[in-house]
Amino acid sequence: MQLTKTKNKQKKLRSAKRNQNFAYRFAYLVLFLLHGITALSFYFILNPLLWILRKH
Repeated sequence: MQLTKTKNKQKKLRSAKRNQNFAYRFAYLVLFLLHGITALSFYFILNPLLWILRKH
């Protein structure tokens, strides 16, 4: 009886750890995507502005 209890506890801990890892990875992915989107938007916003400034 005690053995199954400890095994279940280990299982729960393991799954919790996996969920935590997944959450971290998901957060990193979201941050990376946000960074890429902001970089691209800055590029597309600033590039025409720079062209306009160069023409004058």
